[in-house]
Amino acid sequence: MAQWLNKNRQLVILGLVLLFLILMVLYVFLINPTSEEIDSKKTEIHSLEQNRTLYEKKIVQKQQAGSDFNSNEIQSAIPLWDNTEQLLYDLTKIGEATHTEFRSISFARSENNQLQGIIGGEASQYPSIRELKASIVLDGTYIDIMNWIESMQLLPRLIVIDSFSLEKPDESKMSLPITVIINFTTYFDNSYADKVDGILLPSK
Repeated sequence: MAQWLNKNRQLVILGLVLLFLILMVLYVFLINPTSEEIDSKKTEIHSLEQNRTLYEKKIVQKQQAGSDFNSNEIQSAIPLWDNTEQLLYDLTKIGEATHTEFRSISFARSENNQLQGIIGGEASQYPSIRELKASIVLDGTYIDIMNWIESMQLLPRLIVIDSFSLEKPDESKMSLPITVIINFTTYFDNSYADKVDGILLPSK
């Protein structure tokens, strides 16, 4: 065996080099992109979990509002109507601050809600709450878009991100513009109108 290895040393070395190159190709084209997709999914899941925690906190505040009822705070989180005027203004301001730009935005109202899917339960505990579905096509760099998403989650308005697909680019492409579609849901509820002293109108 040792004699065979000595005679065929160059052939063995060449074989090892070829095996190494094959493994490198597999890593670059198969394993590495999969890792980036996993990182992207982790970012999306973390964002959705943050939204769920924020949602639960705000909906509990609304449900427990009695003598401590804060009309403006509740109306800011879950307004009496869809209030797309305020939402558009806030998202536009965030776009200016994060150097991102809307390519398009669309809204769709729903007379139902899927809150039981978020907070648990077989039937919705808040049947009076209505959904406003939104879909945004956003242009910007990866960092700018991530900043936009983070800023949107900090708005007083209760917003739950449903989906988005955003993969982290290579370092050499971080400054290049990309386009992402972000789908989210926000809510409104006119059932507590008799508890407020006045309707909170859109402000700029």
